[in-house]
Amino acid sequence: MCKKKIFRLPVLLILVLLATTGFAQKRTILVTPGGKVFAGSGGTFILAGPVINDTPLASSVTISGTTEMGQILTANYSYSDAQSDQQGTSTYQWYRADDASGSNQAAIAGATASTYILAPYDWNKYITVGVTPVAVSGPSPGAEALAGYVGPVTLFTPPAPLIGSFSGKRSFDIAMSNDNINNCGAVSVRVSRQADFTSAATNTQSYTFTPTGTVSNVRFGYDNTNGAPITAISGGNPGVNITGDVVATVTYSQTLNTDALGLTNTNALTARIYVVCNNSSDGTGTDQSLELTVSIKDCASCGAMVSPTVYKEFMCHNLGADQSLDPDVPVEGIHGNYYQWGKKDAYANTSAIYGAWSRTPAADGTWSDDSKTSRDPCPAGYRVPTENQWYGVANYNTAFRTGSWADDGNFTTALHFGPDAGTKTLTLPATGFRDHIDAAVWNRGAEGYYWSSTVSYTDAWAYRCQSSIASSGATTSRASGSSVRCISE
Repeated sequence: MCKKKIFRLPVLLILVLLATTGFAQKRTILVTPGGKVFAGSGGTFILAGPVINDTPLASSVTISGTTEMGQILTANYSYSDAQSDQQGTSTYQWYRADDASGSNQAAIAGATASTYILAPYDWNKYITVGVTPVAVSGPSPGAEALAGYVGPVTLFTPPAPLIGSFSGKRSFDIAMSNDNINNCGAVSVRVSRQADFTSAATNTQSYTFTPTGTVSNVRFGYDNTNGAPITAISGGNPGVNITGDVVATVTYSQTLNTDALGLTNTNALTARIYVVCNNSSDGTGTDQSLELTVSIKDCASCGAMVSPTVYKEFMCHNLGADQSLDPDVPVEGIHGNYYQWGKKDAYANTSAIYGAWSRTPAADGTWSDDSKTSRDPCPAGYRVPTENQWYGVANYNTAFRTGSWADDGNFTTALHFGPDAGTKTLTLPATGFRDHIDAAVWNRGAEGYYWSSTVSYTDAWAYRCQSSIASSGATTSRASGSSVRCISE
């Protein structure tokens, strides 16, 4: 009986035979990795098992790219195999975690390519990737090797503003509660505009980018900035020489009727939707972008563009108006109070003066363009608009009118703003003004005067809406009485 002793070498095998006679026979034999029958001059010998062939290795796994939503991360690694087996199709799996130590690490569904586009659910998370090396021949695959975590993932930082327009529905009211409280209006009025996210007509919305000039490589993205109202976005055009509209389709969560229940203008669910494109026709220029913010709440929803690219929420009613009334139907109840510039309390309404009318104008700084002051009469989350914001309302929205615009004291005249002549997103009744000397009402039904926070020498600037001119500023005595329509801060 003889014993066999095997020394593990990649290709050469040293076999020592110890015969019963006590004489050792040493042979060096070339064998194949799988453990085959081989012959030597001393006879035929069979290996006790296969020669060991190690699995491939992935090492030096790293991630390159910017940890910002919408950016592309790329996995990098080195492949090796002790037996020089060539690499096959190695596999990838991306993971997200709560911190750089990997707490609550979870595989990202569908993220199995060498690159990964950071998505909204990655915000404030940490990302890693695992690489599993695969060889063409021999034992395979090898063990998964992980990169170090990168992050936290930040929100999208848009490049320079893009020339063009980006439009679509920005504000949604589920109209289920906050009935005539929290500056939200009556549900009975709001229900005509109710956003029902269980309906496909609501939870799937289109947003249109219209370039100015010729651009290329148009793509869309989104960030959920409060809650998770958006679940997906599609659309874009990767081509060149783009001059026409490019449309994004945004899918909203079907649970928003529950998620937004009871939310107001101050704590609404929000998201940013953005478009990025190259500003040259052939892709050789630089990336530029436009974005808009959407909000979902259980509260009346009104607003307007205040610049070519910025949309702002406004309160739907004038301060002092009856919020149970439809803000788009001009009647006496939506006219509200008259305020003197720079003063926190109203001095009159449509029919009465509250106490003594003051002829003393407020000092500079009592209302401010820079920030909301303690004398600002608007509720929390709102402020008196600036002159520039009123200018934007007049110039970057479609204006259309209701009523006679006759100087006869009527309550049924109003100026409407919206994205088109059939959609009312902001309505300003023609409230006129009260005289700074005797508080008499002037021009009601023919004009509307709405305070800004902007001073003009010893006077102040008011937005003046008329029968034929949407944009008309008026410098007026700070002691006169005009309406206040609050804008979100």
